[in-house]
Amino acid sequence: MTKLINGKPAKQHPLYRTWVSMRFRCQNANAIGYEYYGGRGIKVCERWMMFENFVNDMGEKPKNTSLDRIDNHDDYTPANCRWATSIEQNNNRRKSSKSLGVSRFENKFRAYWYENKKQKHLGLFNTFEEALLVKEQYVYEMTPFVYNDPFEITRNVEKKRAHHI
Repeated sequence: MTKLINGKPAKQHPLYRTWVSMRFRCQNANAIGYEYYGGRGIKVCERWMMFENFVNDMGEKPKNTSLDRIDNHDDYTPANCRWATSIEQNNNRRKSSKSLGVSRFENKFRAYWYENKKQKHLGLFNTFEEALLVKEQYVYEMTPFVYNDPFEITRNVEKKRAHHI
């Protein structure tokens, strides 16, 4: 017998595809975008392995929204997820410096930044920390209003490094 969630079979529920997609990008190394989710260590909390718990925790999805992690470096959990508009999600990405801005390239780490929807290459570095520091310094020079003081760059790099490891 098919289990009903809010009166609908799970597979027909409006949130079912969202739930499946969230788990797929975190758990399947062959998924498009896996490197941005499961490949970075982002997981789905144990509670949300059951669809019914996900529905109960997130509630109905408001029109023109999608699932968003408040802290882009943290897992999918009830405390870290919300329904957000595309504008809210873009602002959330900007606050987190449009992703780490560092990726692995062969045996080096590549620093980059986005300007006018185009990726700007900032250099290749031997360590993740070097690449992230260069990217953060570049962001500070281009958008000093993002940081309250120059030492915040170092704190930001240390925080992001801890999430990267």
